[in-house]
Amino acid sequence: MTAGAKHLERVAFVQPFGLAEFGGGPKVLKTLLKNAPLDAISINTTLNSPKATTIIREFHLPRRPTLGRLEKTRLHSLIHSSNRFFSRSFQRNLTNLVRREEVSCIHAIAHTWDCLDAFEVAQDLGLPFALTVHDDLLYAMHGQLWLGKAEKLLARMWQGSNVRFVISEEIGEEYGRRYGKREYIPVTDGLEKIADSPRARVEGKVRIYFMGLFHQSYTANFQQLLSALEQLGSEHPEWKVELITRCGSVGMFSSSKNVTVSELPFAAADPTAEDMRNADIAYLPLPFGQDQEAFTRYSLSTKMIGYLGSGLPILYHGPSYAAACKFLERHNAAQIVSTMETQAIVDGIILLLKNYTSLATAGLHAARSEFLIEKTTRRFWDGIQGCLDNRSVPRVIPA
Repeated sequence: MTAGAKHLERVAFVQPFGLAEFGGGPKVLKTLLKNAPLDAISINTTLNSPKATTIIREFHLPRRPTLGRLEKTRLHSLIHSSNRFFSRSFQRNLTNLVRREEVSCIHAIAHTWDCLDAFEVAQDLGLPFALTVHDDLLYAMHGQLWLGKAEKLLARMWQGSNVRFVISEEIGEEYGRRYGKREYIPVTDGLEKIADSPRARVEGKVRIYFMGLFHQSYTANFQQLLSALEQLGSEHPEWKVELITRCGSVGMFSSSKNVTVSELPFAAADPTAEDMRNADIAYLPLPFGQDQEAFTRYSLSTKMIGYLGSGLPILYHGPSYAAACKFLERHNAAQIVSTMETQAIVDGIILLLKNYTSLATAGLHAARSEFLIEKTTRRFWDGIQGCLDNRSVPRVIPA
């Protein structure tokens, strides 16, 4: 719908990324907006000009001027702390855009100061506000100054939102404990296609597949996985042991006598269906250690959802307290390895191969019951429509 055209309701989505970007956040949002029942606009607050998108109209509203290459130096956290100083000008610019576009409701993702400012704009204009929490905001803003002030504003936003969407039950419960019990709606990525049945295993092959962005925090997991695969190949020379990655070259994988490594380029299109026809096991790593605990404890990976619908059994390799691990355990949908010990990984792979079909079948059942795109989008848009139908804006005392 073009600017100025008549519309019943228009929702403004405010977030620090563009819809044409890669990553979990853009993927989830694109899924929800692909067949939106209401008119919607995207407001991208990143500093650099975004790639064009054809999903909905997108506006670029950078929070502050960019400092170029300094943004990627060790001064990163300090520079991002300056975002607080631009709250007033950003709120003014956002207010002008929202008024010009005749927005009926503001939605924001809790990832930076932008969501806190978007909430204030909604309060000032008397508009309903919808909050989505993908990661703990305190984790996302770790290392920045004025984190205490940000948490006070986060509590105010959590309490005052008209509807709250969360990536997992764990983050919803945790925010309720911290900031006050409120109703929330779990919403994450959705699957358009789910395999009809588990993929048949090819005897004599153990091909482990990983796709998506490679976070540096995965490095230790992959080092131990490669050690385990080396041992597996040595103990079973009759097997073809292979690690297949669809994340571009990360400069740490190399073939050996017992393990073949195939690095595939990161692709804009979705090549995973074809990839998985040539794989046996989907590998889902999450980092161990306190540095990443606030991320793993509450977040659900879009990678996990894609794996569940593939028909491949999942090898989960990460901490037992992670939201993803708890979900997979509830559904018996993965072989769990919650240690970095090489032998435990080897044992986990052997056990997965013994329970190959049952694990893949449970994964498909979880995908159909939890992540069909029709279900996830309906939950989300019903929540948005509900706050529009009951659009009294809860006033909260300024922090």
